[in-house]
Amino acid sequence: LEAAKLWERALDINPIPRGWDVWHVDVEFLLGDMYLNGHGVQQDYDEARRYLTRAANAGNAVAQGNLAYMYAKGIGVTKDFNKAVEWGMKSAMQGNAESQCSLGGAYERGEGVEQDFNKAVEWYKKSAMQGYAPAQNELGIAYELGKGVEQDYNKAIEWYQKAAAQGFQIAKQ
Repeated sequence: LEAAKLWERALDINPIPRGWDVWHVDVEFLLGDMYLNGHGVQQDYDEARRYLTRAANAGNAVAQGNLAYMYAKGIGVTKDFNKAVEWGMKSAMQGNAESQCSLGGAYERGEGVEQDFNKAVEWYKKSAMQGYAPAQNELGIAYELGKGVEQDYNKAIEWYQKAAAQGFQIAKQ
């Protein structure tokens, strides 16, 4: 709680001292994340959105991903799949594996974008190649069912095994 108060006070310094701009964005992201999850502070979605939006607008990929999540789930904001995809795409284009996987899910379900299994698989692959277990599991499903790829049980097993090797419980089944 004290750390959050100190960070908030540091953000009030104006103008921002030279060299603090990256630190400043990181602090805004950290505060947003703390308020989003209630870590060390009272959970407050309005404050989370405020700090995360500032960090996201400054290019912080994880903050962009968190905003995408908030809009996709309607956490502290009106559920809006278009905004979720907008923020998720910004994050995914910077290589954020979690956002890439989420974007794959948006294409698979047609949430905020036109349903496209091929694009879903493209995003799942980008994420899975970074070792993100949920995306590896999604690729296993895609290959098992032949959604967006040619059905291939051997590739399905391969992707399930990669996810399971990381402890991803669903893939172990």
